[in-house]
Amino acid sequence: MRSFLVAVAVVVLLALPLVIQPAPSVPVGHGTDRNGFFAPGAVLAQDGEAAPEPPPKPVLGPGGYLENGWLIWEELMPAGWDPAAILDDLRINEMADDDPRVEEVIDEFLRRWNDSPTNPGVNSKRLKIPGFVVPLDFEKEKVDEFFLVPFFGACIHVPPPPPNQIILVRLKDPIEGLGVMEVVWVYGKISVEKVSTDIGSSGYSLSADKVEFYRLDDETG
Repeated sequence: MRSFLVAVAVVVLLALPLVIQPAPSVPVGHGTDRNGFFAPGAVLAQDGEAAPEPPPKPVLGPGGYLENGWLIWEELMPAGWDPAAILDDLRINEMADDDPRVEEVIDEFLRRWNDSPTNPGVNSKRLKIPGFVVPLDFEKEKVDEFFLVPFFGACIHVPPPPPNQIILVRLKDPIEGLGVMEVVWVYGKISVEKVSTDIGSSGYSLSADKVEFYRLDDETG
């Protein structure tokens, strides 16, 4: 049981830094102090060196959509929220192999993870956001709703990110040929809304005006 608990902790710690990825136009190594756990700049700065300048905040682009690519994902987390604090608070590493509290700790970890706070400041804003597609119904030829997640494999090959990093996208017109882990830009108005499914739980929903396939040479806002 302890090995399972340790495995959960390792997977979470390995997967979470992938949640916030810099947009292709933002130099790698730039970070932000908005959420310390997702601050690559704080990690990459060497002793005696100044930390890299933070990337720009989302800006209003054509059509009135907030842009700047992957930086939008960070705005979905409340300032100062640190998911790693869950592991620290539960003191997993201090537990013995035969500790009777193991199952309780796992349940508490999952409860806190699924109760990750959302940012009410983004409610009803119009966004242009990139991400990976996870259809809610894999049997349908045409997709009318899907989860948008910030890193490859989320909800499929690795545990789902916290709900504040999953968006339920609802389409006015179903799209054919939208495959699993397809990379897309989604335009639309976001709302704070908790939706739970067998695949994962989203903290937000987005009514999509349009969906575009992502290309490597795309502008990122």
